Amino acid sequence: MLGYSFQHQGLRSRMGRPASAGPVPLDFTGPSLPPGVILSRASAGTAYSAGGEITSFGPDVPRFEHQPVTQAPLGLSVEPAASNIAHYAVASDVGWSALFTANTLLSLDAFGIFPGLEVAGGGAVWHRATTVGGGWAQSVPLRLKLWYQAGTSGRVRAGLRNQTAGTESALAGPVGALSESGNVAGSFTGTVNTDFGGGIFAVEATFTPNADAAVSQIGVGPFSVVAGETVVVLGVQLEVGSKGTSFIESAGSTADRAADVLSLHHWTGIYDVAISYSDGAAETRPVQPITPGFVLTPLAHRRVTGITLT
Repeated sequence: MLGYSFQHQGLRSRMGRPASAGPVPLDFTGPSLPPGVILSRASAGTAYSAGGEITSFGPDVPRFEHQPVTQAPLGLSVEPAASNIAHYAVASDVGWSALFTANTLLSLDAFGIFPGLEVAGGGAVWHRATTVGGGWAQSVPLRLKLWYQAGTSGRVRAGLRNQTAGTESALAGPVGALSESGNVAGSFTGTVNTDFGGGIFAVEATFTPNADAAVSQIGVGPFSVVAGETVVVLGVQLEVGSKGTSFIESAGSTADRAADVLSLHHWTGIYDVAISYSDGAAETRPVQPITPGFVLTPLAHRRVTGITLT
């Protein structure tokens, strides 16, 4: 250990950094980036803002995320590139069709972005409002997220349909407790149900298709055989990968969000880089040769709360 310590200090000195330099703590809980840190992103991106709304931030603008119910700060969003293949992410009377349902546009403004689409079933559990999705590849997982309100039925069904193969899988069940209900088109795993309060819920799960699809369909309706019972659809996201990312608004086709690139610009030398995240995780990258413009991304988790250089 002594030999390593001397070698480490020698590296620091040769890089122009005094061996005795102390730790450099950098805080990423907002409302601005620490001096010497730059975030770039080639597109807009969204985050839950301090008011609990899903807010759009322009290219290169840092996104300091907040817990949507308590508004507690969660740190800086630093995400990889992602695409929402659901063609109409915000449920409305545009881009959503009725499959044996009566659909009514509301004006809820949930999370500052979702008006709400009330979907009344016709007396079968599969009756639903639908929107078109892009294609997918066999065995390549996708992460589905649906925001919704209970309506009068108290039960919800969300289906993913492979339009090419004519097969479908679904999540269904009581509000706030959806689980896999059918897996003909592929299986659901890693299901997470969230109650935001105020009657707003979300469910997300990883879907692994068992066949290629050139076109897909997302459908949501009341999981009820009573005609006229309702559910309110707010929004939907379907993205490649087993981990969900922030909301990507689409309007007529697949929509993309560019990757966040986080870089350091005020330091030169050999540093150990300790990174902490909002979910309690942490990582250390030892002996990093840092020069101005040093890129930290990609990161292991979505939201960073602090970085310390030692």
